[in-house]
Amino acid sequence: MGQIISATEVPEPIMVEEGAERERLRQRVPGLRVESPDRTLERLQNVPVLAFDTETTGLLRHQDSVVYWSLSDGENRWCLPRHSLYRFAGLLSDPTRALVGQTVNYDRWMVLNSGIDLMDPSDSRWRTRYRTWDVATMHTLHSDNQPHGLKSICANLPEPIRMGSFRETFASPEKDVGAKLRTFYADDPMTVIKYASLDAWGTFKAWEHLTDRLERAEDKHGGNLLDYYLRFEQPMHDILWQMEREGVLFDSEAAVAKIHTLEEEMHQLRKAIFRAVGRVVNVNSTKQLIPLFYDQDE
Repeated sequence: MGQIISATEVPEPIMVEEGAERERLRQRVPGLRVESPDRTLERLQNVPVLAFDTETTGLLRHQDSVVYWSLSDGENRWCLPRHSLYRFAGLLSDPTRALVGQTVNYDRWMVLNSGIDLMDPSDSRWRTRYRTWDVATMHTLHSDNQPHGLKSICANLPEPIRMGSFRETFASPEKDVGAKLRTFYADDPMTVIKYASLDAWGTFKAWEHLTDRLERAEDKHGGNLLDYYLRFEQPMHDILWQMEREGVLFDSEAAVAKIHTLEEEMHQLRKAIFRAVGRVVNVNSTKQLIPLFYDQDE
């Protein structure tokens, strides 16, 4: 099974389960911390920032859904089964609580497909309070030339967290993950609980680090990159989320009316390029354009 190799102390996971199943799990996995949903909700009631992650049946936003999911407040990490989502709907959809995710809109879709809306359309507060943080976007602002996957981000933190892949952890290709996780859970629940809950905890740690780094990084307008993220990128996640759900209006008649004008503008731009380089080139050919930008003899 995959190992967690970290320069920082990783808390032991907590599994959240209902009554009889909770007692069976305690007997089956000695040493595992198991809590009731009520106890977890009580502990998280006043927590202002939560990281969350989902383990899902697949990657298709329009049809896949949650198998297991996880939460972290930066000190603890919880693994929860899909059927517990409804108990946490109020906690997750509270517009005064910040939610941190890795590619957060994907997780929003998975939770929505499982019956929980993280942006309650009946609550107008979400329109003026943007509360989701996306670690992948934050990392793009901080290190645009580095991979933006969670495992890569965590491996390069000041106190690195080595997170085993699905293949490393379960010795199985990352295909039909939902069904495989259920099967593995039946045989070895502790490994599944550790694997699933580590993503939320790693997401929180990455968010802490990137928040600090972006605040220290000045932008060209005299502010810092955290200001830029909060002003532009964070609202855009909610806007894109609404666009994905509701669609956008497209005026086809207006678009058709502009075709002739755009084609003429493109024609004039091509002629200007030909004059500048002294010959006709195919502006759609990367092979022909590269020498114009990089060849000193051109």
